[in-house]
Order: sequence, then C-alpha cells, then structure tokens
Amino acid sequence: MSLIHNGATLALFLALTMVVNGVFGRFIVEKSSVTILNPLAMRSKHDAAIANFGVPNYGGYMIGSVVYAGQGAYGCDSFDKTFKPKFPRPTILIIDRGDVESSVIYICDRNAAVLVADNVDEPLITMDSPEESKEADDFIEKLNIPSALIDFSFANTLKQALKKGEEVVLKIDWSESLPHPDERVEYELWTNTNDECGARCDEQMNFVKNFKGHAQILEKGGYSLFTPHYITWFCPKDYVSSNQCKSQCINQGRYCAPDPEQDFGDGYDGKDIVFENLRQLCVHKVAKENNRSWVWWDYVTDFHIRCSMKEKKYSKECAERVVESLGLPLDKIKKCIGDPDANVENEVLKAEQALQVGQGDRGDVTILPTLIVNNAQYRGKLERNAVLKAICSGFKERTEPGICLSGDIETNECLEANGGCWEDKKSNVTACKDTFRGRVCECPVVNGVQYKGDGYTSCEPYGPARCSINQGGCWSETKKGLTFSACSNLETSGCRCPPGFKGDGLKCEDIDECKEQSACQCDGCNCKNKWGGFECKCSGNRLYMKEQDTCIERSGSRIGWFPTFVILAAVASICVGGYVFYKYRLRSYMDSEIMAIMSQYMPLESQNTTDPMTEVNVREKEEMENTLSPLLSPSPASEVAARVSSLFVYPIKSCRGISLSQAALTPTGFRWDRNWLIVNSKGRGLTQRVEPKLSLIEVEMPKHAFGEDWEPEKSSNMVVRAPGMDALKVSLAKPDKIADGVSVWEWSGSALDEGEEASQWFTNFVGKPCRLVRFNSAYETRPVDPNYAPGHIAMFSDMYPFLLISQGSLDSLNKLLKEPVPINRFRPNIFVDGCEPFAEDLWTEILINGFTFHGVKLCSRCKVPTISQETGIGGQEPIETLRTFRSDKVLQPKSKPHGKIYFGQNMVWKDGFGDGIGKTIEIVPALQVLQTGYFPMNTSKHLCHQ
Repeated sequence: MSLIHNGATLALFLALTMVVNGVFGRFIVEKSSVTILNPLAMRSKHDAAIANFGVPNYGGYMIGSVVYAGQGAYGCDSFDKTFKPKFPRPTILIIDRGDVESSVIYICDRNAAVLVADNVDEPLITMDSPEESKEADDFIEKLNIPSALIDFSFANTLKQALKKGEEVVLKIDWSESLPHPDERVEYELWTNTNDECGARCDEQMNFVKNFKGHAQILEKGGYSLFTPHYITWFCPKDYVSSNQCKSQCINQGRYCAPDPEQDFGDGYDGKDIVFENLRQLCVHKVAKENNRSWVWWDYVTDFHIRCSMKEKKYSKECAERVVESLGLPLDKIKKCIGDPDANVENEVLKAEQALQVGQGDRGDVTILPTLIVNNAQYRGKLERNAVLKAICSGFKERTEPGICLSGDIETNECLEANGGCWEDKKSNVTACKDTFRGRVCECPVVNGVQYKGDGYTSCEPYGPARCSINQGGCWSETKKGLTFSACSNLETSGCRCPPGFKGDGLKCEDIDECKEQSACQCDGCNCKNKWGGFECKCSGNRLYMKEQDTCIERSGSRIGWFPTFVILAAVASICVGGYVFYKYRLRSYMDSEIMAIMSQYMPLESQNTTDPMTEVNVREKEEMENTLSPLLSPSPASEVAARVSSLFVYPIKSCRGISLSQAALTPTGFRWDRNWLIVNSKGRGLTQRVEPKLSLIEVEMPKHAFGEDWEPEKSSNMVVRAPGMDALKVSLAKPDKIADGVSVWEWSGSALDEGEEASQWFTNFVGKPCRLVRFNSAYETRPVDPNYAPGHIAMFSDMYPFLLISQGSLDSLNKLLKEPVPINRFRPNIFVDGCEPFAEDLWTEILINGFTFHGVKLCSRCKVPTISQETGIGGQEPIETLRTFRSDKVLQPKSKPHGKIYFGQNMVWKDGFGDGIGKTIEIVPALQVLQTGYFPMNTSKHLCHQ
C-alpha cells in the first residue's frame, strides 16, 4: 500500500529507513520446501519463497504433478486457460515471472498450487501483493491456493524434464515454515487505525472483525499470547518545526504517521492516527494487566463501527466512550497515553519503534499489515481461516486446542478407516487421535483406564479398573443369570479363565468335571455337570464335603461320624500347632525386635512382662522427661554420627517426588515443594488416599531449578508424565487466571489456574474432571497449627513444611515386614542415616548446613504408605505392622487412644519467617542434634505428609 506523500512524508519515510539501516535490519524470506519425488533420478530438495498472497498450507504438505504454462505465460499477464495434467494428481502450475517490479501474478484458481519461476538468477525474494487497483483487489480476494517463487536454476531443471515428456511429481511442504516449539503460540499483528487508506485498510479491519472470535477463544483458554503493534515514523530534526511535522507527529516530532487523506489542509491529520494508535496500545496494556487482554479485539471492532473516519466520528471523545462501555479503567489508559504535546519520550511508542527493527532470525516490519507467528512472519492472505491455520501450525504436535481441529482448516484422518489405528468397535474405543498435523495412533485413556500397546494393531486395558471396560478385552459370558469373566481386578493385565473353565482367557469353555473325573469321585457319589461348576450328591442319608471330596453320614451314627471326627481333629491339631509356633517363636522374635527398638528411646515399665506389646507402660509427660533427662540435654555435635543422605521435593501434591543433592530453603519448605495441587470439579484437593494412581505421575523440573539464585525464564517448564499419556509442559511463569474456592484440609482460598490443557491432561488420566492449580503466594498464606509452630506457613503439604525420617527407623520396620518397603512410601523431605532407630522422635532442634530446624510434632500416618509408588496398587502393609508398636495406644497407653500411627518427625525452619529465604542445604557428612525433648502425640485430623 502507498503511505508516501509529499516531501515531508518522504522525509519521514527516509528517516525510518536510516534507522533501519543503522541497526543492520534486513528483510527475511519465509520459505517452504519443494522436493522432487519423480523422476527418481532427479530426487532432490529445494527452497521456495512463500508469496505474500494466496493461502499457504501451513503445517501440511501437498503432492502434485507439474504442468508448465508455457513460454510467454508471464505472471503479470492475465489468462483463463485451464491446465489439466495427464496424471490423476492435483496440478502444480509453473508460470514465468514477468518483468514487473511488483512480481504480481494473475492466475486461474483452478490449480492446486502455483510456482512462479524466477527469470533472474538471484537469491529468493518474497513476492508482494499488487499495487492497488480494482482488478488487483479482485485477484487478491479470489486467490485461495498456495503461491511461491522458485529460483531460476531449479525452474529450468523442472522445465527440461517436462520438455522430455517425463512426469514430474513435487511435494511442497509447509510443515516447518513456522516454528512450533511448545503448547502456546505467540503472535503479533502490525496494523494501524487509519480506515481511509483504501482496500488494504478495509482488509485489515475485516480481518480483525472476522478473526475476533477465534482470537478470544485462544486467548481466554491460555493457548495463545497476542500482542498488537503499530508502526510509527519520526520526523527528521531539521523538520520538527515545520507545519507538516506538527500536523503528523506527537511528542515534538518523535512519533509520526502519514496524513490519512494525503491532504495537510483538510480532514484528519497524521497525529490523530498516532494518538489513536497509542490509545489502542494502552487499551491492550491495561486490559492485559486486568487479565482481560482479549478485550482489545472488542475495542478495535467497536471503535471502527462507532468512531470511523468515513462518518467523521474519529475522535478522542468517541474513543473514550467505547473504553467506558467495555468496563476498562479510563484513568489508567489516560495515564498510559501521557501528554502527546510534551517534549518527552513516550515509553510505549518508543518500544514500538524498537520492535519494528528485526532482531536475530526475525526480519524488519516494513509492510502493513504484518502478522508474526512464533517470531516468524506470516505470508499469505490476511483471511480468518488462513491465519488460524498458520497459528495452529505453531503448536507443538498433539498440543493444539480443539479450535484447530475443525473441519474448516484440517481433515480428520480418523474418520476414514479409523486412520489405520487399532479400535474396539464393541466398546467404541479407538487409538486414533486427530491432530492438526495428521493423526497419531496411541492407546487411549478411557474413564480412567489406561490402554497399552502399539496403537496400530493392539491396545489392551491395564490397571485395577480395567475390567470395567468391556471386561478388559477378556472372555465373558452370561447364562441363566450367572456371569463369568476371565478378567480379574486383582491383576493389572492379562486374562485368565475362572475356576470351572479352561482356555486362554480370550475364549473360555466349561470344564465337565464329571466327564474328566476331576471331582465327585467318592464312593456312592453322583456327579452332575453344571455351567461353571458341578453338583455332587451322595447316596443315602449322607452329606458331600467338597474340600475333602467325600461323603459323611447325616445321622448320629458313630461309624458315620468317625471319619468326620478324625478329619476335624486333624485340622484342629494343625491350627493349634500353628498358633503355638506363632505365639512362642515368631511372636517372641517380633517382640524382641520391637522391645529393642523401643528401649533405645523409651523406658519400659517391666522387661519381664509376658506380652510387651499390650502391657507397655509409658509415663506421662512429666515423668518421661525426668526419666529421659540424659537424652533430653543438649547433645554436642561431636557425639552425633547422623548425616543427611537424601533430599526430596514433591512439586505436585501426592505425585512422585524428585531426589536432590541440594535444595533451596523457603518459608514454606523446599523450593517448589507442593507448589501445585490437583483439584476436582469442586476445587477440593485430590490425594493418593482417594486416587492411588496419582503415585504414577512423574514430575521433572529444569536442571538448575533448585539452585539458590535460579529464576524461571519464559521457556522454563515443569514436565509432567504418566503411563500412556503424552508429556505435559507447564510453564513456570505464573499464570494469570485465578481459581477461587480451592481447599485442602481446613484451608480454603484462591489459587492460580494452570489452564485448559493441564486440566484436560489430568482429567484424562484421573478419569474425572480435574484442574491443576498453583499456590497463590502473592495473595494467600497457609499458617501451620499455631499450637505447635506459631508464625510458620506451608503451601499444599498436609500441614508442616518439612518431614524428616531416618534410615534406622526404616530398617527396623523392614525387619518386621515380609516384603521390605522403600522410603518413597513415606514421602519425606529429609532422609538421614547414622542414627539409632526412631532417634528422630526426640529431636527438637537440629543443625544442617548451618541452618536450624525445629521438630514440632510426630507425623501420624494414613493409608498412603500402603500404596506402591511404582504400581499405584494398595495393600495392608506397612501400616498393620506399624500399628503393633507405633500407635498411640502402644506409645501412650494411659492416654485416650485416637487410632493414630506415627512414623517420622514434622519440622520447620527456625529462620523460615526471617531473612534467610533462598539459602540451600545439601547432602552433608554431618547433622548436629542441638536439643532433644518429648513430643506429645498428634491428635489433630491431619495425617500423612503427601
């Protein structure tokens, strides 16, 4: 479009040019790749410069047969000829570039794509739209196919092959034309507020109005980050006092725009354009600060309707009425605008001028309008679906939102033959997942049940709930009201025929126990086969005993009952023998182990008691403190051999932890510990207590995230993984969206919502509506119980910032278990070794790396330690064994029991509410115990550290 008029305007343009050249700006050519597929001898890959008109197939590719329009069919000539290939493929038409400066082509829109052959041996350039004319405008409007320029040498190669009569097949690929690094797209629109510049201004405004709906959906969902920009010029110093500069510029010639009517004496001035440009920038800035950045689209469309130049309503007063109608704070917008007559820099417009100049791989902004997607300039028609397709191609594969999967801009490849992926038509389950860049075959998660397999030929449900979906793919049949299945919820995979059936689990058939003589073989027994079992009847007045496969007399006959008596007596003898063995051998071993453990830190009233597990007498607080006075006195560091062996952080509450060699201290615990929480549809926090599968979720943080001075960058992400799920990236930059009504235990407040993508990810994995929220530390605090640690705070941990457990305590427990358990069952933050079992119970003050920690309360445990952190499957241990010697009933038998079981010490950082934030502790050779003491049992409702 032409923005140049008269000497002063030309001077402005030259001033801009000098700025651009002064910083080594340049024009970047956006490219697609063109590969020769046939003839095979010519196979090679080349570049093509995407034209600034037409509709590039961003994110996709096209394969077609080449047809040459012929000598003399130039791009600057008009022709109506239809080019039909000899082969059943789309047509890729090659035409010659005409000798016109604008490099404009007029072509038939009946072809799949057009490649313009350069007639000069030069580097690739970008073909721009034609100069304004009615004919050119019609051409731009109707051209809906991809267009690109190929270099002179490549074009000649194609022409020579076609001249020989060979079929030339090309693949034009736009899949890498725009960067697509992550799950959010950043895009910019460079425009202006002038609506009197002809067809190009109308094109810009029509695009804003038509694209507004898409833009606001993307922005509200957190899928995109949009920024508007406006080009301004500056007036050369020698012309600042001229009438032309005064009418076209604000802030004493610093920011200028051409006169909209190109008439300095009539209508609106260029400075009116600059002033409104600035206002629209401030509207976006203030709206973004109020978490309503998408309101910019409403303001621009409303302003154009209510305050257009054509209707002579383009004014400050009209603009301010639009601002107020949208509920935006007018005072803040005025403050952002500042004084346009002042001889000072305007920070907003100054930043805009700096951004006009390209940096790195980004070219200069020299054409209006210009759309930039993920820091690369968009080429093609400024049309709603074309731009949406380009933006959708900027998402990392399989992270695009639903709006990108509409039929208007992409083809759902799963609709035809299920995309070649596995499917279970009976259960309506498929492994085909439609994405913007094509389909992928991966086993799905359905109603919380994960399928496993290659996604192409097989997917099988896996996990405890698998039988709820089509019996886990196993055999199942119902007859006469009886249902049998080869799927068992006690097993995470596989199919096994139930008792009474045989087969491979995918197909089972009834076993005829009578025919196979596998049951009911006793004398006088009559066998009758039944589906899934058998019926055995005894002759006479006798009763069949299935376990022994024998018949016994129903009457009181001594002879008849004698075998029964013998059998029952034998069974009773075995039970009594087993009980005696347990009572006097196994139990005595267990008791001695427990007595040894308890005697190390708690005096027993009598060492000669016959049942120490039920008759342990622990004195009340005062008596215990006197008895344990040697242990309760300060302990010199030289007498202690304990050391920190491991440090753990759990970024998402109730998900897997991360083992560290160092961790940064904060008032709420280690940095990143329990910063995030998964909540249900009511905002209530989820834990492994009700959702054991949370134990399968792994969390990965950036390598340096746990250092003392590390700060997140824009590209810093937390990566979340789970079986059968794509990796989820959660930006460490704090989100803008607030979620109210979030609760964990008795606390409730606001939190930061991590957006729709995270919500969908956790919803798919858990099998119920979920959201991921982050603790809103800027506005919320969560104090711990003031009775134990006044002044201290936590995030989403169950109550206290730190949990400490010793290796000795774990080893003592594991000696009593049939199958030892790892430390991750108890989810500590600080794991120490080198001390006696349960010595940490008495630590009231310890020193690690020079930082003091206070023990405040023993940690009572819930069912979480019974859940395997590797499989998500629960059991009874180790809680049942802990109950025998670590319950409040055993540890304080004279107090009222509350059914609590204790394992580990809750702690706080002494200076956690002081000035020590950001310090780090490391795995160190020594831990100093400064003070020991007695801790009352925890009677609160808070349980384990999750």
